[in-house]
Amino acid sequence: MLDHSTLILTIIIAGLLGGIINYFMVHVKEEEFSNQYIFLKSVFLGLGASALIPLFLSLIGSKLLEPVKTPPYPNLNYFVIGGFCLAGAIYSKRFIEDVYGRITKAEEVAKDAKKTADEAKKTTKEIEQSVTETDDAEETIGHEALQLDTPDPKTTTYQSILRALLNSRYIYRTSTGISKDTGIQKSELKDYLDEMLASGLIASRINKNGNRVFKAVN
Repeated sequence: MLDHSTLILTIIIAGLLGGIINYFMVHVKEEEFSNQYIFLKSVFLGLGASALIPLFLSLIGSKLLEPVKTPPYPNLNYFVIGGFCLAGAIYSKRFIEDVYGRITKAEEVAKDAKKTADEAKKTTKEIEQSVTETDDAEETIGHEALQLDTPDPKTTTYQSILRALLNSRYIYRTSTGISKDTGIQKSELKDYLDEMLASGLIASRINKNGNRVFKAVN
């Protein structure tokens, strides 16, 4: 970072000089040269515009506020910043309006981004709720039962559990819902679900209520 005292002094000097130049450039009528109010207005606008240069450089992503590490011109940035401050002070009114417009636009972009993020979060939550069963959810069977031909000593039980998963309108189901559809006691169902998880027939995750839910693996 550049030396603060040198930077502040550069901003003040450039702001005063730019304000005076603005006064003589804009108020060219002879009767206005002696108008103290207009003179002070030009000077203060110049100082204000000059003080906004660091903010402007930050908005455009400039690295001018970083020190120059390569000799032989270690103080080169001060001259460049001084030139920016002088130009901003000379065209103070237009420059201040431009900075204000950039800040307003940045605020609008930030609000739009936040709104988009909130909508995406809401949509994700709605999708999760629509595809994940809760313990008190009522079932609506919407698919035809699928027949599995995997030979296994527990094929009938596995098929019953897989039907309960595949024939549901939910992608993820709770053990309560599976137990209700299959007629298998929850204490016994847990062992079957663990075996099916281990064999890769089903998958599971934790829902927003902290309960484990299950789905069939295609």
